[in-house]
Amino acid sequence: MSSLIDQRRWILILATMVVAGIPALCDVYPSGGLAATPYGVGSVMSIRWTNDLEAVSVDLLLWNGALQQWTEIARNVPADQGEYHWQVPPSVIPGDRYRIGVRDAARPIRTLFSASWLSIGLPAPLVTEVDNEIDRGMDVHLSPLPASDRVTITWTDRQVERLEIVDVARRVLASWDLANNVGTTQLDLRGLPTGSHFLRILAADGRLVVKPLPVIR
Repeated sequence: MSSLIDQRRWILILATMVVAGIPALCDVYPSGGLAATPYGVGSVMSIRWTNDLEAVSVDLLLWNGALQQWTEIARNVPADQGEYHWQVPPSVIPGDRYRIGVRDAARPIRTLFSASWLSIGLPAPLVTEVDNEIDRGMDVHLSPLPASDRVTITWTDRQVERLEIVDVARRVLASWDLANNVGTTQLDLRGLPTGSHFLRILAADGRLVVKPLPVIR
């Protein structure tokens, strides 16, 4: 019960900061969601902050805006250190709605968040030529995320010919050829293992989109 109360408290804190327009003084580079290069599993993120909190030590947080959840990165880091190097673990669910939080370890109500979103765990574009234009598939949507037994894929601006699910090592776990392009389909995921997978959407004109597809049961 206490963990649920704590989680709700941090959701309220973040919501209050956003509504009030409080500037975030914790800097994380790069940031900006899909507009920036994502951090992959195993990569090192340099988290930097200013000590406007006037804290002695700080706790570092990872906020998942899509799932409305936060996890601790590190505890009791000297505040005047101003920087912390964090290696992204495999447990992070891929997404582009993450923020970094820096809170006063002695006064947890005082917390600063990075000013913009950053992407974690998203794959590099799987293209055959390095100079191909990257298709981010803004018209392609997956629901629900994370998925469990099934996932529904919808699209509007393409003729999809094939769907593939790959793991983090880019091994194809399942594939479907689509003969009837109706703009939506549902995939049965019950034969897939739990983990951070990716959906590859191949269009008739050669465009390729890669979307994160975490499966949790």
